[in-house]
Amino acid sequence: MKLAPGFISGVKGATFGCIERERQALLKFKEDLIDNFGLLSTWGSEEEKRDCCKWRGVGCNNRTGHVTHLDLHRENEYLAGKISNSLLELQHLSYMSLRGSYFRYPSLVNPGSDFQGSSFEGIPFPYFIGSLESLRYLDLSSMNIMGTLSNQFWNLSRLQYLNLSDNYNINFKSLDFLNNLFFLEYLDISRNNLNQAIDWMEMVNKVPFLKVLQLSGCQLSNINPPSLFFMNSSKFLAVIDLSNNYLVSSTFNWLSNFSNSLVDLDVSGNWDNSSKNLDWLSYLFSLEHLDLSRNKNLSIDWLQLPNRLPRLHELFLVDLDLSFNHLQGSIPDAFTNMTSLRTLDLSCNQLQGSNPEAFANMISLRTLHLSSNQLQGDLSSFGQMCSLNKLYISENSLTGELSRLFQDLHGCVENSLEILQLDENQLHGSVPDITRFTSMRELVLSRNQLNGSLPKRFSQRSKLVLLYLDDNQLTGSVTDVTMLSSLRELVIANNRLDGNVSESIGGLSQLEKLDAGRNSLQGVMSEAHFSNLSKLTVLDLTDNSLALKFESNWAPTFQLDDIFLSSCNLGPPFPQWLRNQNNFIKLDISGSGISDTIPNWFWNLSNSKLQLLNLSHNRMCGILPDFSSKYSNLLHIDLSFNQFEGRLPLFSSDTTSTLFLSNNKFSGPASCPCNIGSGILKVLDLSNNLLRGWIPDCLMNFTSLSVLNLASNNFSGKILSSIGSMVYLKTLSLHNNSFVGELPLSLRNCSSLAFLDLSSNKLRGEIPGWIGESMPSLKVLSLRSNGFNGSILPNLCHLSNILILDLSLNNITGIIPKCLNNLTSMVQKTESEYSLANNAVLSPYFTSDSYDAYQNKMRVGWKGREDGYESTLGLLRIINLARNKLIGEIPEEITGLLLLLALNLSGNTLSGEIPQKIGQLKQLESLDLSGNQLSGVIPITMADLNFLAFLNLSNNHLSGRIPSSTQLQGFNASQFTGNLALCGKPLLQKCPRDETNQSPPPNDDNRGKEVVADEFMKWFCTAMGIGFSVFFWGVSGALLLKLSWRHAYFVRILPFVAIPHH
Repeated sequence: MKLAPGFISGVKGATFGCIERERQALLKFKEDLIDNFGLLSTWGSEEEKRDCCKWRGVGCNNRTGHVTHLDLHRENEYLAGKISNSLLELQHLSYMSLRGSYFRYPSLVNPGSDFQGSSFEGIPFPYFIGSLESLRYLDLSSMNIMGTLSNQFWNLSRLQYLNLSDNYNINFKSLDFLNNLFFLEYLDISRNNLNQAIDWMEMVNKVPFLKVLQLSGCQLSNINPPSLFFMNSSKFLAVIDLSNNYLVSSTFNWLSNFSNSLVDLDVSGNWDNSSKNLDWLSYLFSLEHLDLSRNKNLSIDWLQLPNRLPRLHELFLVDLDLSFNHLQGSIPDAFTNMTSLRTLDLSCNQLQGSNPEAFANMISLRTLHLSSNQLQGDLSSFGQMCSLNKLYISENSLTGELSRLFQDLHGCVENSLEILQLDENQLHGSVPDITRFTSMRELVLSRNQLNGSLPKRFSQRSKLVLLYLDDNQLTGSVTDVTMLSSLRELVIANNRLDGNVSESIGGLSQLEKLDAGRNSLQGVMSEAHFSNLSKLTVLDLTDNSLALKFESNWAPTFQLDDIFLSSCNLGPPFPQWLRNQNNFIKLDISGSGISDTIPNWFWNLSNSKLQLLNLSHNRMCGILPDFSSKYSNLLHIDLSFNQFEGRLPLFSSDTTSTLFLSNNKFSGPASCPCNIGSGILKVLDLSNNLLRGWIPDCLMNFTSLSVLNLASNNFSGKILSSIGSMVYLKTLSLHNNSFVGELPLSLRNCSSLAFLDLSSNKLRGEIPGWIGESMPSLKVLSLRSNGFNGSILPNLCHLSNILILDLSLNNITGIIPKCLNNLTSMVQKTESEYSLANNAVLSPYFTSDSYDAYQNKMRVGWKGREDGYESTLGLLRIINLARNKLIGEIPEEITGLLLLLALNLSGNTLSGEIPQKIGQLKQLESLDLSGNQLSGVIPITMADLNFLAFLNLSNNHLSGRIPSSTQLQGFNASQFTGNLALCGKPLLQKCPRDETNQSPPPNDDNRGKEVVADEFMKWFCTAMGIGFSVFFWGVSGALLLKLSWRHAYFVRILPFVAIPHH
C-alpha cells in the first residue's frame, strides 16, 4: 500500500522556498548522521543549496513551503548515526520514511560495511516522532532501533500507514496506542517482540478501517478470550499475516469476524502437535489465498473444509508433515471437488505412491507443487489438465525412461504446460524431442540419471527459454539447436559429453547463459559459435578439452559478466578478444595454456566491478600492477603457478577475501604481506616464492584469517606472538623457511587449527603440551626437521582427530608415551569420515559471497620415499618419530592404532622387543624400526601384515629366524642386515637347523605324495640301521670268537690297507 511516492526530490512548481527554521532543523538532523553513500549530498548551507525543498528526499507544500515529505529510503544505501529530535520542528510532516537506514551509534559503524545481519545494538526508539501529529505515512522498518513501545503513538490520530517491521529489538508491552489510530489502514509490526502485548487481538478489533495486518514472527501469545470472537471489528480487513508465531488453531476462531472481507490469509508455521481443529476456516467465505504451510498434525477433516470456500484459488501446504495423519489414501477424495483451485502446493511432505487421478478433476488448477516428496509412477494423470501451466515434481522418486514418461504426459497439457521441473529424480535414457510441448518455456531435468544423448535435431520451433540438463550422465555432442531459438539459458554442465559443439549454437540470438562446464567436450570453437550471441552474459566451458581459436582482430558482440574457461586451450598468446570485455565480474582462465606477458590493456580495462580473477596454472610472466587502485571490489584472486616476479603488489584491504600467489617468483622483504592486511582476508597463500627476511609484527591485522601458507620461502626470525590474534586460523604452514626460536605461547589461541606444518625450520625448545590441549581439531601436525628437544608429553595424546603426527629429525629424548592409543582417528573411523566425500584435509572458510574450503597439501615421507599429497591427504594415518634420541621400549599400546598406515621409529635408541601384537596393525603399509637397539625375535604375528609394502628392521640386535610370509621373504636382504643373530630368508645366513639343500615348502597339490615319500624314507632308514647293526656285530663277533678267522683276516686283508708314512 503506497500513499506517497517512494522518493521525493523536491516539489515542482513551488512558489515559496522552504521555511528557515525547518531548513535548520534538517541540517541539525544531518549533523548527527554518517552518510557514506552521499545520500544527503544535496543538503547544505551553501547559497545554491538554500532551498531545502529541492533537497534529495525532501518535499514541501507548494503553497505554504512547509516540509511535508521526508523519504530517506534508498535500496542498498544506508545512513548511520542517531536520529536527532530536531525533526520536531517539522510539524507539517505528513510522510516520513527512514526505512532500511540501519541507524547505529557512530563508533559501531564502519564505512562501506553491510549493516544487515549485524549483531551490534541499535539506537533507542525515537519516541519524539509521536509528537508529529500531521503524519499520515510512517515507515521505520528495518532500522535496528530498539526500546519498549506502548502508547507513544497515541497522538498520531491521522495515521493511515504504519510500518515498524524487521527491527527485532522493539518490545511492545501493549498495542493500546491503536485505540486512537482511527484512520489506520495498513499496520505491519512483523518480526518484533509482542509476547507481552496480550491485548493485541482486542486492539486490532478497535481499528475500524484496517485493511492490511502483518504480524509475522512476533512471538504472539496464545490468547483465547471467548468474548472477543464476535465483537465489532473492521469490515475492510482483507489481508492478515499471522505466520511464524506460537498460536494454535483455536485462536483463529477470531478470524471468523472477517468472513466477508478476508481475501488473503497466512497462518503458516504455527500449530503445535495438539492443534487439529480448523472449523473456523469454513466461515471465511471470501478467502482466495490460504497458506497453511509448516504446520503439524492437522486433522484429516481439514481437507474437506476448503471445499466449502467457493472463492479459494490458492492453497499452500509447504513443509507440512502429514506422515502421522494417514492422508495418503484420502488425498484423491479430498481434492476431487476443488474445481476452483488455481494454485496448490504440497511440496516438502512425505507423500508416497503414484500421482493421484483426482488432480485430473481440478480443471482450474494452473500451478501444482509436488516437490520434495516420495512420489512414483507416471504423469498420465496430468494429461487432461488443460489449464495447468506450472508443474513442479522435483526431488521425488520418479523412475524409468524419460522418453516414456513424456509419452504418458499427453493430451491438452502439451499445449498449456509452460514450466516442468523434474530435477532430482531417478530418470534415465536419452533426452526426447521436447518441442512438441508448444508452450513450454522452462524444462529442468538436472540431477537425474540420464545416460543417453541429446536429439540430433529438434522437430519444430520451440518457445523454450530455460533448459537445464546438468548433473546427469549424458554422452555425445552438443547437437543442432537451431529450433530452440528462444533459449536464454542452456545448462548442460557436469555430464559426460565427449563430442563437438555444433556451430548452430551461434544462432541462439536470445542466449544469455551457456554453461557446458565439467564435461569432456573437444574440438575447436571459433567465431561461428558466437556469431549472433549478442546477449550472452555467462560463458562457462570449464574443464573441457576445447580449443577457442579466434582471429586476432575478432571483437565479440557480447559483453560477458562471468567468464569461466578453465582448462580450455586459449594460448599460448594472451587472448586478444578479452580486450573489448569491460563488464566482466568473474574471470577464470586458469590452466588454459597461456605462456605470455599480460598486456597492459588488460590491466587498463574499465572493469571496476571485478570480483573474481583466476589466472592460475599458466606460464604468465612479468611484474604485476597495483591492484588496490584498480579493483576496489575484487574479492578472490588466484595468480598461483605462474612465473610472475618482482615485489608483491598492493591489494585492496577493504574487499580482498582470498589471495593465492603461490608458486611464482615473487621476491623482496617479508614486510610485503603486511601491505595485504585486511580485516576480511580469509586465505593468504604465498608459498613457494622467493620472499625473504623477517615478518614484522603486523599479523594482528589478520584477525579473520582462516588459512596462512608461507611455506618454501626464505623467511627468517621468530614466529611472532601476534599470530595468536588469528583465532579463526585453521591452516598454518611455515614449512621450509628459516624461522628460529620457540613456539610462541599465543599460538594456543588458534584453537581451530586443523593443519599445522612448521617442518624444515630452525625452531627449538620443547614441544609444548598445550598443542594437545588447545587444538582439538588438529588433523596434521608436522614439526619435522627442526631442533626441538625435551620429551613427548602425554598431553599430545589428546589429539583425537590427528591423522599425521611427524616429529622426526629433532633432538627429542625420553620414552614414547603409552597413551598413543588415545589418538582416536587412528583407531577407528569417525562418523564424519564415513560420510566425507572428499579425501583431502580441508580448512573451510566463509567469505561475503560464498562458503568454500582450502585443500591442504604437504610432502609426506613414508615407504622409504617422500611424495606430495593433497586430494588424498585425509586417507593417511602416519606416526613418524624417526631420527630423534628416544629411549625405552616400543609401547604395546601402539598396536591398538588399528588404522595406522605407516610407523617410523628409526634412528633412535629404542630397546627391548618388537611388540608381539604388531600383527594387529592389519592396515600397516610401511614400518621402519631400523637403527635402534631392538632385541629378541621378530614376532611371528608380523607375518599377518598382508598390506606391508615397505619394511626396514636393519641395524638392531634382532635374533632368530625371520618368520615365513609372502611379504617378509619378498623384501630385500638389506632391510634386515646389521642384526648379527638374525637368520633365514631373505638373508643368506642360514638358521642352525636348516639343511644344506632345504627343499621348498610343499604345495597343496603334492602334499599327499610327499606324505607317502616321507613314510617310505622313515622305514628305509630304520631298515638300513637294523641291517647295518646285524652285519657289523655278526662279522665282529665271528672274528672275536673264531681264532682261525681272525688270523686269516690279518694275513689276507691288512696288506691291502694303505698305512701312511711319518
